[in-house]
Amino acid sequence: MKLLCAGGGSGGHIYPALAILERLEALCVDRTERLDTLWLGGTGDLARQLVADAGIRYRAVATGPLLDRGPGRRILSLAQVCLGTLQACLHVLRFKPDACLATGGNAAAPGALAARILGIPLILLLPDSAPGITARWLGRLARTVLVTTTSAAKYFPDNSLLCGYPVRGDLLAAMNNPDASRQSLLTAMDMPAGASGDPLLVVMGGSQGARSLNQAILHHLPALLQEALVLLVTGHAEFDAVAAAVRRMELAAELREKLVVRPYLDREAPQALAAADVAVTRAGASILGELPASRTPAVLVPLPIAGGHQWSNARALEQAGACLVTEDATVRDRLPTLLLPLLRDADQRTTMAARMAALGRSNAAETAAMAIASLSMHTVCANGHPESGTDRPKPQLP
Repeated sequence: MKLLCAGGGSGGHIYPALAILERLEALCVDRTERLDTLWLGGTGDLARQLVADAGIRYRAVATGPLLDRGPGRRILSLAQVCLGTLQACLHVLRFKPDACLATGGNAAAPGALAARILGIPLILLLPDSAPGITARWLGRLARTVLVTTTSAAKYFPDNSLLCGYPVRGDLLAAMNNPDASRQSLLTAMDMPAGASGDPLLVVMGGSQGARSLNQAILHHLPALLQEALVLLVTGHAEFDAVAAAVRRMELAAELREKLVVRPYLDREAPQALAAADVAVTRAGASILGELPASRTPAVLVPLPIAGGHQWSNARALEQAGACLVTEDATVRDRLPTLLLPLLRDADQRTTMAARMAALGRSNAAETAAMAIASLSMHTVCANGHPESGTDRPKPQLP
């Protein structure tokens, strides 16, 4: 089976697609097929690194917002999308995929449009609880829209499939033994074993980091370290400034050893989520799957832009009593009021963890993979032969 993936942007859009690919590859093995994947995304995109790490071929195409601010920027963006779509068409004609999985976001548009133009079945993955402009347009072109929440399904009443947020297998594996994940993380982060009885606070601003979160944590850091171990993931752009600020604090040795500052977590992220007693994070798409899968109570600080998508994501968890939410503008003032009681109250954390776990869908990747397989040209029946009508002609080079 040949699958084209189109997308990029934040980790919240990339990781669920990689989780689906993990499960789809297993399905192909069961069917004695081989999964061959090509990923089309933007230039200089985070997806390039993450996709390459997963052993998947990546090709960059031009892209831009479908609706930008100002007439001049709109014309430029439209030109970029058109150029990227032409580039993507060439890749599609050479690769001849059986189906296309688009993850939403601006980087998905050229590859998804090329697939649609050339008659390749299009499946849209909507990680957020509400679609952005690009996702709304692509949803109209898709055979199936894979949605993570019931609130997202209402935007695509005719072609949506509720599957939940696909979570990476390494996070699910880490949750099989949270205690071992915690000890492994403490060892990897060089935290003292004697402090392992303290709650672990993990602060992550997403793949791009978050200055306001970093500054709020720094402002209250001594008080937080009195209550918990703190793993502060700053983002690459903020790491040097945060590390310098910590040095200037001249924390007491017993507090300093309870703090770890890192620019970004990739391979360690599943262990960190599995080990965390409380998380402070943005409200990107990944929280809809990874927090329920790891059963982690959280304080969420939605990004004040991004079309309001993060507020929709945060409310989906807040309404279930699984998290606390505060605005970005007030996070510095409200953080101790929200966070310190939660760190001190194990019973409250247990209650919130149970509510968070109830939101999870452990078979999300399986459901999504089956949907993709059913639309591919190599859908296989029990007798080992393609189903009737699924052997569609592939696009040909002129």
